[in-house]
Amino acid sequence: MYLPDIPVSIAFGGLVAASNLGKVKSGQWDREDLRRRSLWQVLGFGLLFHCPDSITAFVWYPDWNLGYFAPFEKVGWPLALLMEAGLLLLLLLGRWLALACAEIRPALAWAPIIASFFLFAAVMALIWDRYIHVGAYEQYHRGAAPLAAADPTFQMFTTLAGMYLLVPLAVLLLNNFLGRRAE
Repeated sequence: MYLPDIPVSIAFGGLVAASNLGKVKSGQWDREDLRRRSLWQVLGFGLLFHCPDSITAFVWYPDWNLGYFAPFEKVGWPLALLMEAGLLLLLLLGRWLALACAEIRPALAWAPIIASFFLFAAVMALIWDRYIHVGAYEQYHRGAAPLAAADPTFQMFTTLAGMYLLVPLAVLLLNNFLGRRAE
């Protein structure tokens, strides 16, 4: 669902930047390396994994991905693709916030990431009912959309989509935290 992806995108972008701070501290990178390389990492992750993952949700569960705020037939692909561009911008915002906070004090790089998790919790509290039901716009508003937990296809989709997104992120973050060069 797109709304929870907003704070998650900010957190992911911030995590990529913050996970590289050790390379500056160790002298492996300078600040310009940090800015440049974290930019490419965030863009690569966003374009290869995060946005395709979300686009897949629009393909398979379009009304659910819109949170049942509007039927996908009325919104269409132009707005969906614009929303995907927004995810990429939010990844970049998270990166920028983490780097800006790290300039003040390196430990502060985690502040936007932590704030994003609180924002995620607030978003989920507000849209929980929309999140746990899967179906068409009309079904949801009639109260006939089944629970997501009762739909094995949806369960498989979310499991695979989560793995597609989180495994590469985990590999990237581990590589960054461990200080290995990917050159």
